[in-house]
Amino acid sequence: MSILRDVDALAQEFSEIEAILRMRDTGKHLIGVEDLQQKHNLVESQLLTCGGRLKTIVADTQRYSRCKEVEFEVLQTKVAELQHYYDNLLQWAQMRKLALEKANELFRFLEDVEEEDKWLLEKSRFCITLCLETEMQAHWVRTKKVMAVGEQLLLNTFPDAKEDVQNGLKNLQFRWDELRQLISVLGRYVNEARQINQYFQEANEAESWIRERMPLVSSEDAGKDESSAQALLLRHSRLEEEIKAYSGDIHR
Repeated sequence: MSILRDVDALAQEFSEIEAILRMRDTGKHLIGVEDLQQKHNLVESQLLTCGGRLKTIVADTQRYSRCKEVEFEVLQTKVAELQHYYDNLLQWAQMRKLALEKANELFRFLEDVEEEDKWLLEKSRFCITLCLETEMQAHWVRTKKVMAVGEQLLLNTFPDAKEDVQNGLKNLQFRWDELRQLISVLGRYVNEARQINQYFQEANEAESWIRERMPLVSSEDAGKDESSAQALLLRHSRLEEEIKAYSGDIHR
């Protein structure tokens, strides 16, 4: 009977699909799991096609039942078993899909952790500018999102992957603490360098100021008459006041 042949053929295809859905392999990296997800999408499409064929078989079986031939009970039993098999396949397909999604999330997290670690390590090695603080503030937003995914994974991911997630989170926190400490030290160095530079700049200015007024102070000119002597005395008084005022800045 052709219906029985169709049932047997579909049962054989179900068996092949089951072998794929029962696989425990969820990939060893992000590219691997994405490849498995693409293959799983094809399997789900195949299942939908099989579901259409099963509906056709069920409809043909109902029509065949009107003939009430001897083989009907055998056919009815096989179709019922096939329907049950199909329902199980749908459940296994959903479970497989969720497992692959979890694996994808895990590997994406680990890849993000690796990327963050590289960024932090690079900034730690070439931490030569305080402008990095602004970049750090912007990048910390991204890292917090990655760490939030990790915290969620600790609740939902595969038990044997939790240690990897915990290590990733600890490493990110360590790298950030290390970079912040380096920035703090750099800030102190830069501040000290700025103060030293300011000191030498002010010292140079003071030296120039003194050099400009030295000829006036060391001049032996006492004037040729009373009028010129009075003018020199007035200039000398102003110079004394100027020196007293400037000496406060120098001692500061």
